[in-house]
Amino acid sequence: MNPPNRLLLPAAIVTLAVASAVPASASAIAGPPSSTAARTTANAPAAAELRDDDLTYTCDRTYVGKKGKGWGWPNCSGSEGAPKKGPINEKFAITSRKSSDPKFQCEEVEEEGFPAGEATLPEKVVGFNCTQDADD
Repeated sequence: MNPPNRLLLPAAIVTLAVASAVPASASAIAGPPSSTAARTTANAPAAAELRDDDLTYTCDRTYVGKKGKGWGWPNCSGSEGAPKKGPINEKFAITSRKSSDPKFQCEEVEEEGFPAGEATLPEKVVGFNCTQDADD
């Protein structure tokens, strides 16, 4: 068997294996449906459950960011007890005054010690580890 060929793509290396003499069946490659579903669910972030007393930020608009970020901008305000400037160290929500914009639930990344987000009111609020509400 020949060694794998490598193709360099932006931000990833893709390995192309040389085909073997005996082709694998499609079901063997895909695996059983239940194992595929389990992998997908295990890798997906769970939505944070917010209580009525959790922090909420409301801005004119909200935006989906990269790598799990949720943004609120401009003219933001926070619920009672929500930090106006600096790190947000607990679970919180970001909502928009425009009903068609996405809503976010954000949490701390405990194993890495990152805050849940950062506020710079009234300009903006950003959540670092957010899930978009299912109804959006």
